[in-house]
Amino acid sequence: MFAVAITLVAPALALLAEVLADRASPGWGPRLHDGVRVVLLAAITLQLLNELDLEARRSIGIDAPGWGLIVLAGIAAIGILALLRRYDGARMFLRFLAVAAPGALLVFLSSAPLSVAPETPEARAGRPVPIVMIVMDELPTTSLLKTPDSLDAERVPNFARLAREGTFYPNATTVADQTTVAVPAMLSGRRGPEDIAPPDVVNWPQNLFSLLGGQYHLDVRQPITRLCPAQACPDEVPSTPSAVGSLASEAPRLAFLGVAPNDLARRSPLIGGADEHDPGGEVTDFLAKVGDEDRPTLDFLHVLAPHRPWRRLPSGRAYRAPGQDDVPESVRETLDLPGDRELALDLWRAHLLQVGYADRLLGRVIDHLQRNGMYNRALLVVAGDHGVSFRPGQPLRDVTPANIANIASVPLFIKRPGGRGRGTNPSPAQTIDVLPTVFDVIGAQPPSGVQGRSLLTPLRRDGRVRVLSTQSAYVETTLPELRAERARWLRAQKRDVIGSDLWKQSCRLAGSGC
Repeated sequence: MFAVAITLVAPALALLAEVLADRASPGWGPRLHDGVRVVLLAAITLQLLNELDLEARRSIGIDAPGWGLIVLAGIAAIGILALLRRYDGARMFLRFLAVAAPGALLVFLSSAPLSVAPETPEARAGRPVPIVMIVMDELPTTSLLKTPDSLDAERVPNFARLAREGTFYPNATTVADQTTVAVPAMLSGRRGPEDIAPPDVVNWPQNLFSLLGGQYHLDVRQPITRLCPAQACPDEVPSTPSAVGSLASEAPRLAFLGVAPNDLARRSPLIGGADEHDPGGEVTDFLAKVGDEDRPTLDFLHVLAPHRPWRRLPSGRAYRAPGQDDVPESVRETLDLPGDRELALDLWRAHLLQVGYADRLLGRVIDHLQRNGMYNRALLVVAGDHGVSFRPGQPLRDVTPANIANIASVPLFIKRPGGRGRGTNPSPAQTIDVLPTVFDVIGAQPPSGVQGRSLLTPLRRDGRVRVLSTQSAYVETTLPELRAERARWLRAQKRDVIGSDLWKQSCRLAGSGC
């Protein structure tokens, strides 16, 4: 519906405006038509100029001012309009080109993944217990550590508490560098195809929600993925009016970002920004529904913490992070960190302070489960979906051979019912082991095709770590290499970030919670 409206209704409204303008005052219709053509031609030209500007910045370090590109695009549009007026061949070319709009619409509608999720046999739990699962976004293991195998109980006391009362896997690794693959892989026990598929139940039909939805009462909060079947999670399925309304509200902003020069477009911030959200509200809403039901419960929350923007102290209080005004727009746009050590340290510090807030949110979950009597009875799983890197000259998020230790290493905690299996487990765990481990605890049979292994049994792996990149290719390392690199970064974190004067300055702010 939205694609048809953009392709056909918007031009029809412009044509109607031209007809009405010409009837109101003869001659104004063609003038309005020329104005619309100039705006559209300028927008097309500006996209091309933005691409040239990006290539120039990458290759020779020259960055043209945004207003200059806009003026140049306007001049080019007026020149193209003059060309169209003077030459019949140019006008004929444009007429033939007009079929591209409905042609693109037909190609889009014929290739859109409009399908129904296949039926998935439901699993039956022989020992059903309440399941509470928290996935934290953009959290590397190093950000929680004091030594290569122990947590920093002073900075993250609730993670340390969970490690004492459950099992901590310090060598756990993710299988992908982006949420849209990492979370589905965790919940399905499969790596998935290298050709990255949408994170929905159609492409990942055998997942934790579809398999347990018949026996368990589901309360699922997933802001990015759509893995829960509609019949099991009706609240997660947006209505047609709300979906179209969301598209309509986002369209102007996305259209602007598609044509605006890089230095004039406001994009997602790294530290600070007007579009900041407080993940504490998500946790509050989630906990309001976590409680006893007539049948076993599966409560799942994917919380965007400590995900950017990084501007919260461990207490949750928002603050103006030192250095936030010096973050280049190119970092915000491409997530490729320039070779600037001070900038990397600024971002790293802001991230670690917000990790303290993520720890406080975890404490709220644990306290709530203890108050309602679920903590000792429940299976509690807390995991990170992927890490983040602050290595100068490397991407913040996209995995490369140089930053794989920061992206691949993610925390994993599993607290079994009754407090069984406490301690630190150095096994080479992977996030795809979560689903078979959950099934092992509740006495259910994992579905066929699962690549993960239950962490309740000894693991035999060759020590290879493979992470799927956004380029649909695997980046590999070994667990010993990853641990050695993580130890180096841990020393730098202690020396240059947590031990810095700026860290102490941030922690001296009122109500910091450090």
